[in-house]
Amino acid sequence: MALRADCLASCRWGIIYWVLTDYIGGHVFEIVGWSLIVSRCTAMLMLPTFSLCLLAVCRRTMTFLRTTPLNYIIPFDDAITFHRWMGGIGAFSAVLHAVCHIANFISFAPLTH
Repeated sequence: MALRADCLASCRWGIIYWVLTDYIGGHVFEIVGWSLIVSRCTAMLMLPTFSLCLLAVCRRTMTFLRTTPLNYIIPFDDAITFHRWMGGIGAFSAVLHAVCHIANFISFAPLTH
């Protein structure tokens, strides 16, 4: 189970690294700052997180996926626990994503008037 969790965490850190290297040092970062970067990171994390969260409760799909090599990476046997973890991570990402959008709105509101 620890190896599977490490693999999923590595994928998430890879996504965050990719977004950070794409935005830091660019013109967008100079204008918007960290709130856009954190918002993009959380958006990129929510897409696979919620997809895996829904996948964990599809019975026929889970039965098929248990026979594939993906079973060594993703803990399909602990579907309910996995579903809860993905839901918690997704909820945290969604709240952080919303907070960053509010921060963007607050920082850009004075510029529109």
